[in-house]
Amino acid sequence: MSYQLHRDAVKNLDFAYQPIIDFKDGRTFAFEALLRNCESIDDFFDKAYNDKTLFGIDIELRKKAMSKLLPFYEKNPNIFLFYNLDNRILEMDDYKSGITNAMLNCFGLDKQFVTFEISEKHQFSSIKDAEEVLNSYKNQGFSIAIDDFGTGYSGLKILYHLSPDFIKIDRFFISDIVNDNKKKLFVANVINIAHQINIKVIAEGIETLEEYMACVEIGCDFGQGYFIQRPTQNIDDLRNFYLIDYKKNLDSKITDFNLNNVYYTSNNYLELIDKYIIASATNAKGKITSVSEAFCYLSGYERYELLGQSHNIVKNPQNSKKFFSNLWKTIKNGKIWSGEISNRKKDGTIYWIYATIIPNYCNNGELLGFTSLGQNITEKKYLESVMIKD
Repeated sequence: MSYQLHRDAVKNLDFAYQPIIDFKDGRTFAFEALLRNCESIDDFFDKAYNDKTLFGIDIELRKKAMSKLLPFYEKNPNIFLFYNLDNRILEMDDYKSGITNAMLNCFGLDKQFVTFEISEKHQFSSIKDAEEVLNSYKNQGFSIAIDDFGTGYSGLKILYHLSPDFIKIDRFFISDIVNDNKKKLFVANVINIAHQINIKVIAEGIETLEEYMACVEIGCDFGQGYFIQRPTQNIDDLRNFYLIDYKKNLDSKITDFNLNNVYYTSNNYLELIDKYIIASATNAKGKITSVSEAFCYLSGYERYELLGQSHNIVKNPQNSKKFFSNLWKTIKNGKIWSGEISNRKKDGTIYWIYATIIPNYCNNGELLGFTSLGQNITEKKYLESVMIKD
């Protein structure tokens, strides 16, 4: 099939774009290109695959997706494009590498402009085949994202063998995550593993304020979904920064994108802190006055077993006296202490957290106690120990 026929096949197709925003500041990180004016996208690509025209048609679609976004990119050169790739193109007789780079050069775009998304729904016949697809593009300097993560059965194998740059948590796990503890646990652990091996996590399909906030709290790096903006075919509707309109969802007026405002004006704020943040508070003598559910879950203790006890209840006896002496000297002098610390669970298992301990004072300067906020880094420490042994 000639390239003219490939162009004719995609002539009436169009792209809509949906923003992927950075949770830290609301900045648009990228836009995902989504095919439109196609009755059935799956049927369209299946037919192209069976006709052995998939690669040629895909090249024309890439060109169309890039050229349409180009006017926005010229004004906002730090924005990237996420493009969905059908992994079957490598099976096409006319497949050749380097065409996308040539296309980017023609448009005056850097190769970092494009991230190729490969869906976990499209099952690879083997990890070797998956490596071939990903390495083909990674070797050309492109970033790779695994889309629909969690919908297939080889997700963790993909992380282990292929180390993509991004994973996108499937909408199934984001939907109603606020009320589903199993989904929270799954997503939290995936994020933790991904971050240990330098993979960024995108939550896709965010449709409510509560889902948005849960994804922020649980540690996702980026977000995408109807709550932020629906896909649009009109480039003029795209923005490089998304101020989330909380007026539609909250009684209080919020004019700036400020995560503190998001947290404190939410009815679910205390619930989110309790379930996701490893937190504890003590009085001035170090007796525990409150602990979060996340603290209890990690330590293996029930809340009633911790309240009123010294924080030494989770102390790892292997930590040196000098370590604790320096810690206490810092916080008793009114300074904040931050660092890695190992603790001991109820069953004797050792776990690690990165903790920040803050001294609390009343208005007259009297020391009331201390607040500790922590992040579970046990898997990170395990990976470090393995690397040292190797």
